[in-house]
Amino acid sequence: MSKHSEATSITLTSMHLYPIKSCAGIDVQEAMLTPCGLRQDRRFMLVDQAGGFVTQRELPMLARLRTRLDETGLSLTMHGREACGVLRLPLTPPEETNISVRIWEDTVQAVPLGRETQQWLRDALKSDLRLVFLPDRVARPVDTCYGRAGDVVSFADGFPFLLTSEASLHALQARIHETGNETKISMARFRSNLVIGGAPADAEEQWRSIRIGGIPFEVLKPCTRCMVTTLDQASGAATGPEPLKTLGVYRLWRGKPVFGQNLVARGTGQLRVGQRVDVLE
Repeated sequence: MSKHSEATSITLTSMHLYPIKSCAGIDVQEAMLTPCGLRQDRRFMLVDQAGGFVTQRELPMLARLRTRLDETGLSLTMHGREACGVLRLPLTPPEETNISVRIWEDTVQAVPLGRETQQWLRDALKSDLRLVFLPDRVARPVDTCYGRAGDVVSFADGFPFLLTSEASLHALQARIHETGNETKISMARFRSNLVIGGAPADAEEQWRSIRIGGIPFEVLKPCTRCMVTTLDQASGAATGPEPLKTLGVYRLWRGKPVFGQNLVARGTGQLRVGQRVDVLE
């Protein structure tokens, strides 16, 4: 056992899935690992008619697109536009055709959902977007400047897992309040998969490898943050320059504000909230 983790009793305090990239997340108590992240995390993505990925950066109202998972499929509703009803989708859509889609510098083949889905999105979002699915056979590699050959990711921005710390958020919030700004920054703004408690503030910036519930993870790089963190994740409304303004004062990496760490799992199994986190290196 790591002396550091034993002394501070670091634990996994919450887990979050985002079935559709940049839409509302789901809190879960347990989740299975897959090579590209938590099962069902960011396997769907919205694209424009040219195949380019669309997020809250371009369409903040995506925060209001709610998702729910069960054994039979994925349900979508639009908060504030309940008249659109519920859209039900299979967890693994049939591969009747494929299209090329772009996410950052990557171009991958994805399965487009049909006309019914496209019309529902048009009514709910008032935008002409398509929903696509990343099948298991498509391997999207992580940036090999940080990960290993063979490391893969779903439609997350760059890496399979994002970890954040409750103490680091509390420290950030305290700094914001010291400036006289009373904006409350929720952890939801950082859209992490794994949230830990019990570690000192900002300790995760020094970690290289950890173990959660017996499963090892490699810590690859800090997560650079964008304007999505300035949006209220319940409504999609802009709330001002925080937390980017304060992060830009004390938490920079290569000139960019950062919060949280990108991870790759080096094992398989199931994670559960409450499991111990050991700092290995």
